[in-house]
Amino acid sequence: IMNLFCYNCDYFFSIIFLVVSVCEGALGLSILVSMIRSHGNDFLNSFGLLLC
Repeated sequence: IMNLFCYNCDYFFSIIFLVVSVCEGALGLSILVSMIRSHGNDFLNSFGLLLC
C-alpha cells in the first residue's frame, strides 16, 4: 500500500511541475509580446530602412 502512495505522490508532483512549466511559458510569452508591442519590432524597423 505504501508503494501505491509513493506512485501517486510522484504522479501528483509531475502534474504540478507540468502546470508550473506551462504557466511560466505563457507568462514569458505574454511579456515578450507586450515588449514587442511597446518598443516595436526591430525587423519591421530595418525593413522600413530598406525601402528608402
